[in-house]
Parts: sequence; structure tokens; C-alpha cells
Amino acid sequence: MKFLSYLKKTTPFLLVVVFALGVLNFGSYDPYNELGNLTPNTAFATESGSFFSIPAFTTPSTFSNSSSGNNYSSNSSSDSSSSYSESHSSVSGTCNVSASSQEIFVGGSIDISWSTTGFSKITLNGEEVSGISGQKTFNNLQVNTTYTLVAKSADGKTSCTANVKIKCLPIPPPVTPPFCELTLTKYVSSQTVKPGDELTYTINIKNTGTGNCTGGGVKIVDIHDQNISFLSETHTENLNAGYGSDPVYNAGTKTLVWNGNVLTPGESGMITWKGKVNQALVCGTNTVVKNTAKATAKELNDFTNWSYSNTVETNVFEACVTPVPKCDSFSVTPTTVTRGQSATLNWVTSNANHVTINNGVGEVNATGTFSVTPLVSTQYLLTAYGANDTKNTCSVDLTVNDVPVVTVPKCESFTATPSSLPYGGGNVSLAWTTTNATNVSISPIIGNVSINGSTSTVLTTSTTFTLTAGDATNSKNTCVVTVPVEPQPPVIPPVTTSSGGGGGSSNPSCELSASDTKIKKGESIKLKWETSRATNVTIVDSKGKDIVSTEDLSSDAKKKLLDGSISVSPSSDTTYTLIAERGSRDRVCKVKIDVQNDIVVSQVRDQQPLIAGIALSDVPYTGFEAGPILTILFYVLLMFWALYLAYLLVVRRDTFAGYQLATPNENKLKHINSIPETGRGDDVIVERVQAPMIKLAPTLPTNLPTGNPVIGYANMEVKESEFATSSYQVDDETTTELENYAHSQHVLLSSDAIRHFVSVTNNAEERNSAIREIITVAKEKLPAEDGWIVINEKRMKDLCLVCSLNQKVVSAESPFVPTVITQGSGSLAEAIVTGNVVAAYELLGFRPMFALADAASDLDSVYRIRKGGKEIVSEMLLKETEKLTDAQLMEIIKALTGALDGTYTDEASAVKMAIMKAVKVIS
Repeated sequence: MKFLSYLKKTTPFLLVVVFALGVLNFGSYDPYNELGNLTPNTAFATESGSFFSIPAFTTPSTFSNSSSGNNYSSNSSSDSSSSYSESHSSVSGTCNVSASSQEIFVGGSIDISWSTTGFSKITLNGEEVSGISGQKTFNNLQVNTTYTLVAKSADGKTSCTANVKIKCLPIPPPVTPPFCELTLTKYVSSQTVKPGDELTYTINIKNTGTGNCTGGGVKIVDIHDQNISFLSETHTENLNAGYGSDPVYNAGTKTLVWNGNVLTPGESGMITWKGKVNQALVCGTNTVVKNTAKATAKELNDFTNWSYSNTVETNVFEACVTPVPKCDSFSVTPTTVTRGQSATLNWVTSNANHVTINNGVGEVNATGTFSVTPLVSTQYLLTAYGANDTKNTCSVDLTVNDVPVVTVPKCESFTATPSSLPYGGGNVSLAWTTTNATNVSISPIIGNVSINGSTSTVLTTSTTFTLTAGDATNSKNTCVVTVPVEPQPPVIPPVTTSSGGGGGSSNPSCELSASDTKIKKGESIKLKWETSRATNVTIVDSKGKDIVSTEDLSSDAKKKLLDGSISVSPSSDTTYTLIAERGSRDRVCKVKIDVQNDIVVSQVRDQQPLIAGIALSDVPYTGFEAGPILTILFYVLLMFWALYLAYLLVVRRDTFAGYQLATPNENKLKHINSIPETGRGDDVIVERVQAPMIKLAPTLPTNLPTGNPVIGYANMEVKESEFATSSYQVDDETTTELENYAHSQHVLLSSDAIRHFVSVTNNAEERNSAIREIITVAKEKLPAEDGWIVINEKRMKDLCLVCSLNQKVVSAESPFVPTVITQGSGSLAEAIVTGNVVAAYELLGFRPMFALADAASDLDSVYRIRKGGKEIVSEMLLKETEKLTDAQLMEIIKALTGALDGTYTDEASAVKMAIMKAVKVIS
């Protein structure tokens, strides 16, 4: 009754389920789900065993047996399960089976779970399991499997069946995440090289992974061998040189680095770099140069894992051989010269122990230059000698052409008759001859004249005529002649006699003092004097040279000099004598100055005349065999000579043995005209109405002689107008700077060239610009003297365009020295100490003694510098005199000052002889 009641209650629900399943499975047949084809009436099983299945993942089954018939109910939720029940009695129960998953991969495991009610014997795929509920694990499934649960009652009459189907799927391939992988390949251009050869390395990099290689960029590094020197590198566009702040090459670590940026899968790049094998590798030794590149990225364990290329190797080997001397180059510039001009040999050799050049050049440096001045066309042969008697030769040809005949206008003669005119002037006749001239003119007054001829003119004042001979090429030559006109003679006033009587006049008195009586050479002192009752004052030095003189001065001018002071700079020990005169009386005052000087050029003197005469030591003695008559004549002449000397000794005092001499002392009354005899007494004062102003002696170099030879140093005294009218003064630095620059250009400047140049240039800027232009033109036009270009005053005037344009000082006579420069200026000393005699002669210019004095002063300054002095000389002179000893330097100075102090009939010849003697000391 209970069963029927339960069935009655559940029938509507079962009908709904059956209807729903039927709708879902309409028109199809599923052997695992036959419930959809059943009507509600067929859901009940009979004892004969009706079978149906309900696909379900979990299959519960309920069975009952009653008097009204067999009842069956089943709940299904999966297509892969089914249940079956038989009822033989009134026993009822349920069974359910399920799996942890419907699908697993081959080799996987599955959990089967079951639960039953009302049954006591449970089997799973025929295998009895324990417990009406439970779970079992099945491992290593290889195929699709259906698990069937059978639940039976204890008597076996009632059973329930449920199953579940497991699908076994094949194992899918593993899923690998994207990854970065770098592959590097390296190549070298050669496997065998010699020291000095170049090698080319090639690096190929590729991302062979499945993901990008990134970070701050792929870092590519190549550290090369220490025997390789890096030269250059190139790379593809997707790469960059350097990495971050690091440059592409670090010489200290010999490391090259590049940035590969982002390399995508399959992307590649290429790097090529060149290196040079070091020359320092030992010959005969095999050296292996190895090289490996590497790369990393962010994905490679944050730049810690490196990918390496293959290692490339190169063998470096060079057999040891004896180097052969080689003449790399040998040339001459220019290749063609005119006789007298110089050319320069230039050569470069290698592997040579010593090198020689023929034709008198001799052994030279392995590389260098040499100036030559051949007289004929010459082939110069250079021979480079190496080890084991090896040698190599090369040659150059220098063509020497004859000096072209150049016809230039020349003034052969230019004279004036008479050569001077008396006061008031008069008629003068000018005569001249020229050669190669097409036009001739005379200035001033005359103008254009014939090529050869004469003309007359009237002069009233002293005049200097300049004749200019020119030709069609505008070449010119000039010569001058000066016709002086005597000035108006002074007017002598009448002589007056004082009216005072009886007592006569007093003698003059004097005082002479010096600010210092002991000085060093070059220092100045001040002489101070006072006189009383004197009408004339004269101050002379030890050599009789006037320092101050009132003669030929007006009364007012005399009065100013009767007392006074003057600065002097003696070069040696000197006694200054003051003579105070009044009529026939005089008073003498003296002061001696000691000059402390270890080096006194003026005291060095060669007593042998160089040209004018022959020393007695050169004449062999043969005895005096003249006989008695000639002997008496000899002693008579000797007596007259003694009388003459006695006259000279007393000429300053006007008396001898207490007797008054007939002739007045000329040293006291120079240029005084005759005085009327009448009325002369002790108080007579002679005055001059008009006379020139005081004329001081020109300032001479303080370290040179001050004697009075006929030609020597006295010849250096120039006309006052040549110096006193010049306002141009230059210091040591200016002249030395000019000389140093000229020397650097292989140019020698004479002292008169420097004087002329300085006088007609306005400032340092103009002077520096002009000297550069002058030297440039001189190198093009002038021949070299033993490799040096010489510029004297004449050449300076011809070359200096600025000088001719400015023309600040025009000389009335030639030569003209328009400026005062520091002593010792000019390159004559440099030419002498280098043995360049030809250049030295060119540097003498118009005034040989001036140039010689400058050279002596220069050498004297070098000696003083050696002794701690502060004198300034050219850099070239200091360098060239380093090879000379002090004794040699003094011998050279002696040779030069011998000409300065000596007596000669020809100034230029004396100077040239002195130069030859100086050069001989060096050789």
C-alpha cells in the first residue's frame, strides 16, 4: 500500500521528466538514452527483465516491488551513464556511479565514485568493491573506457546497474613560452699575416629564438688581442656604435661595443672592424692572434648570460732579414740656377748607417737639406750605406746657366769745377759721363741733360748736385757731387784795453771734479767745473779729444761754459784735463776716472798694420853699413827728430826753459784770427762777434776704441747732421727682434740697412709687415751667399717699397745714416763666426768701419754675457758662438779691433783683412 501510495504521488513528476526527455531526443536514437522513447507505461520493469538505460554522469536508481506490479524510477543527468534493475520481490533500492572527469589525456588517472541504497553486493566493471558507497582511482588510461556499477540485493533477485563513460584524449604538444636566443658567427680576413698588415674582422649576430631580445638594447662586445691596433669599424643600420655612455672603442681595455637595439625573432645584423698588427712583434717568432665576440640581452638573465661566437685565429710571422739601405727621395730646388746662385739639396733615406753626397758635400744626416752653389752644371750622387756592406745610390742634376749680360745705366763720373767756392759764390762747371743710359737729369737747378756732357751754373750757397742716369726699363743709377760755398767770415771787433793801471791782471783759476772716480764700463759720470778770471775753457780726455771748448763761440756762449757740468761715459781709464785760459796765462785742473772692466775691446789692438806698411819684424836685419858720411847724416836727422819731439812736448805751455815761444799754442787758440799788435797787454780779452753753437762729439759705443788713427775708428765719426737731426731712436729689443726674424729666414741684415729701414718705418706693425715683404722679394731676386741672403743699405733701398713711399729722411749725400740704433746691431758678427766671408763683405755697406765696430761690439757683448752680463744679442750669434772658447772669442775681437785702432791707406781693404783674420781664428 505504501508503494502504491508513493507511486501515485510521483507519477505526475515522472511523466513530466519522460516528456521532457522525449522532446530533447525526438527523431533520434541513442542506445545510452532509451528513456526518451519510452512511454510512462514502459518505465516499469517486469521480472522477465525489461532493459533500458539513462545516460547520466551520475545515475541514481530506485527499485520497488509491490502487489500491484513492478515499479521503477531513475534519475539521469548524463548521456554517458545508464541503469538497469530487476525486481523479484518486494525489495527496493538505488545505485549511482560518477567520475571525476569525463575526459582525460592518455596516461592520466580518473576517480570513480559510487553510492547505493538497498543493496549489499556492489561490483565495478565486474570487480567487487567494498562498501555500498566509495571511490576508486584508475591510473594510466590509454583508451576510452566505460565503468559499469552493478548493485545486487543479498538474495540476488534485485539489482541495479549504472555506468559512466570516460573519453581518453591524446596528449597535446607542450606549449613553450617565447624566448630570446642569440647566435654569433665570426670571420677574419686572413689566417697568416706579417707585422704591419691589416686584418678585417666580421661579426654576424642573429636572434634565433621565438621572442624579442631587448633591454637597453642587445649588447655586443669584442675585446681584441693586445697585438692588434684598432683602426675603424662599420655596422648595419639596425645596430648602433657604442653602448649607453660607453664609446664604440676603449683603447685602455681594447674593447669594442655596439648596441643591437631590439632584435626580433629571425632578425640579424653585421659588424665589420679593421685592425693593424703591431710592428713591435719580434721577427722570427710566430705569434697567434685570437679573437672572440660575445652578446647578451635583458632576456638572458638580465644581461648575465652571454652568447659567444666562434674563436678566429691568425698567425703573425715575419722572417728576420737585414734591412737594405734605401734612398727614399733625392731632389734639388730649383733644378736650374744662374752662376752664383744657390740651390738646396733635399733627401730622405731609410735603413742607412751613414749617407754621403759627392762633389764636396761629404757625409750628411740620413734626412736633411744642404745648400750648394756650383759654378757649372753638376750631378750630385747620394750614397746610403747599410749593414753588411750594402748600399743604395740616387742622383739629381743641377743645371747652372751663365749669368745673363744685363745692361743697366751707370754714372761713370760726375765732377764739379771748381770743387768749392769762396764766400758769395760764383760760377761752377759740372761735367759727367754715363753708360747704358737713355735719359740723364741733374737736380737741383739743372734738369734734363745729354747722356754725356757738361754745363755751368752760378751758386751762392753750398749745393749738392745729384745726377740720375736712367734707361727704358726705368732702371736708375745716381751719383752726387757737393760744391761748398765758404760762409761769411766772422767780424772781429776792435780790441780795448782796460783803464786800470799798475797792477796787471790776475791768473785764471779752475776746479774740476767728477761725481764718481771709479765706475764700471758703460756707466756714466758727471764732470763739474768752475773757473774764475778765465776767458776760454777747454776740457780734453786722455787722448786729447775735446769734450768742451769755448773757442769759436760768442761771448754769451762762452760765459755759459766757463762754469758748468757734462755727462761722460769713458770706456777705459781716462784723465780729463780742464785748461782755463786768460790771455797768455792758463791754469790746468785734472781728474782721473778709473774704469773697472775685465773686457775692454778698445784696449785690444793688433800693432801690425794690415795694409799700409810692413812690420819691421818682417824685414831681415843686415846691419848698418852706410859708411861715415851716411852715419853722420843719420845722426843729424836723428837730432832734428829730437828737436821736433821737444817742440811737441812744450807746445801746450808756450815756454821752454823760461823763454816764451814765438808761436801761440794752437791747442789754446784754435781758429782765432790774427790780433792787432797795438795795445796788447795782460788784460786783453778777445771776443768773437758770431760763431756756431757748441758742437759735441758724436756719442760712440762705450765698449769700442776711442783712438785717433788716420783711417781706423776715427773714420766712424759722422757729420752731425746725420745723427743730430734724426729723431728716430730704437732700443735693443727692436733691433734684436728684426735680426732674429731675419736669421730665421736665412737672411743677414747690415747695420746701415737696419738704420735706413728703421728711419723710414713708422711703427712696429708697419715695420714687421715691411720686413716680411722685403725678405720674400729678396729670396726671389738676390743670390744666396753660402745659403744666406745678404741685405745691405743699397739692397734695402731697392727692395723696401714702404721705405720709398714714406721717405721721411732724405740725405743730401750718400751714404746717409738717418737714425741711431743700439751698438752692435747688424749681422756682420753672425757672418764672421759662421765663416761666411762672402756674406760678411756684402754686409760692410757704405761704411765698413761702422759695420766692423758693430761686429766687435756684438762679440764683446757675447763675452760679457758669458761673464754674467745682461747685454742683448741675437739668438743666432749666441748659438753660433757656443762652439768658441773664450780665448778664440778674444782673438776674433783682437782681429777686428786691430783694424779699428790701426792706420791704413784703404778703409775697406783694412776691414776685409780684419774679417779674414777673424775667420781664420775659427777655422
